[in-house]
Amino acid sequence: MKYDSLILFDWFSFTAKHLDEVGIVQLLGLDISSFETTYGVRGYAHRLYYDGININFGGEGKEEVWCEMSGQGCRAFESFGHGKWNLLFEEILSCKDFNITRLDVAFDDHVGMFDLRQLASYVHKKHIVSDFRKHGVIYDYKGDQEAITIYHGSPKSDVYFRIYDKAIERNREDEGHWLRF
Repeated sequence: MKYDSLILFDWFSFTAKHLDEVGIVQLLGLDISSFETTYGVRGYAHRLYYDGININFGGEGKEEVWCEMSGQGCRAFESFGHGKWNLLFEEILSCKDFNITRLDVAFDDHVGMFDLRQLASYVHKKHIVSDFRKHGVIYDYKGDQEAITIYHGSPKSDVYFRIYDKAIERNREDEGHWLRF
């Protein structure tokens, strides 16, 4: 399936001190009957799971509920929840009992705006202007495909920026040009 280039939320997680797990499901505009209950992670006793959306709750010393949506979970929120990011962010940012723990924003180039090898050569030649102290290019292989990843920053910092070939990562060369920023 061909797409134009787009910007999307690719990972989102937050905690809430004032809502229980059912309240989080309602906040997302989803149906509680779609979720399955399983074991929690990271010290949480329980977890509700639905299509990439994890809502962890309970456990000793855990007073908050932690909601984590992978890229797949973000798409599920958009397709099966109310899908209105602006309303979700307004709610979360307006209340001190919420805490955003991770937000990944992605730009997907499907039209060939950028050439990954050319960008990598700019990094090698130091033809970049950046406030990041760390940057570089990683070359790897996925099958017989060379996978290039350009990075700026550190994975341990608050901001980490990567550029890579999403089609190679997903083993979907049939998608054509698909760079993920």
